[in-house]
Amino acid sequence: MSIGYEDKRSKSLFRLKILQQVINQQTHFQRQLFSGGAVCHGPAGLLEVTLPNGEALVKGRQVTAFSDSEEVEAGFDKIVPFSLEKRLKELGGHYAQGTNWTDHVIVDGNLVTGQNPQSSRSVATKMLEY
Repeated sequence: MSIGYEDKRSKSLFRLKILQQVINQQTHFQRQLFSGGAVCHGPAGLLEVTLPNGEALVKGRQVTAFSDSEEVEAGFDKIVPFSLEKRLKELGGHYAQGTNWTDHVIVDGNLVTGQNPQSSRSVATKMLEY
């Protein structure tokens, strides 16, 4: 089984409270042998996920998401409530970005993250490989 988060124009950043049920599922997948994936702003759905020990799911994990420089280029930096890149780093995630607007995917165990919409197909493919 796989759980995936996708995003349409930063909407997930405004829906964090609505994601509580999904967050519970995400924590469950982490305890099982399920894969989880998120693309573009979708990793915002991972921010509130904690492991049974209370640590953030992304702590110590290799992750990517829509980059700050892509936010600026797209004009989203004026409308999103926070920097997803910065928040992932604050939670202890090892954020890495590829070239803007190109396919960039990171796989860390059963967690698959993609930087931008161009990464969607690759994230789905990697999740299916799990």
